[in-house]
Amino acid sequence: IRLLKVASLQFEEHRGDTVPAYAILSHRWYEPELSFRKIKDFCYQASEQGIEYVWVDTCCIDKSSSVELQESLNSMQSWYAKSAVCFAYLRDVDLHHVPTRRASRSPNEGQLNKSLETSFKKSNWFTRGWTLQELVAPRHLIFFDRQWAKLAMHEKFIPRSLPSQV
Repeated sequence: IRLLKVASLQFEEHRGDTVPAYAILSHRWYEPELSFRKIKDFCYQASEQGIEYVWVDTCCIDKSSSVELQESLNSMQSWYAKSAVCFAYLRDVDLHHVPTRRASRSPNEGQLNKSLETSFKKSNWFTRGWTLQELVAPRHLIFFDRQWAKLAMHEKFIPRSLPSQV
């Protein structure tokens, strides 16, 4: 797997047991694509989590090689599953432009307000077929809006040992 080292923005190849912990980016491509800025911001968020390596499809796959491209497509689910964390970047959701007023008598003050929840659920990210594996494969998934503000987190339940009855 080709990973981008956050500190140097240099690519490094890792194989087998030498693959370090890495964050992986799940995102939609748009025209015009904001690749460099998106990658820089992703690297910053990873470093804030103490992660030194990242994987991004737009730069970690050599698309000029049809063999590498096919191998990468076949490995995606595994790469998402083995990542330390997946950051889902929702470019079409902006926490700062959603009305944030909550109902004054809301019993769940900590929950997302209705407008933000609606904006989140209507994100184009959820309309991509690829994102299904990106939603279910990672152990940890953090959703970010277009300004890289955290929106939500999802952790897969992975039992560490079998129940005693088994």
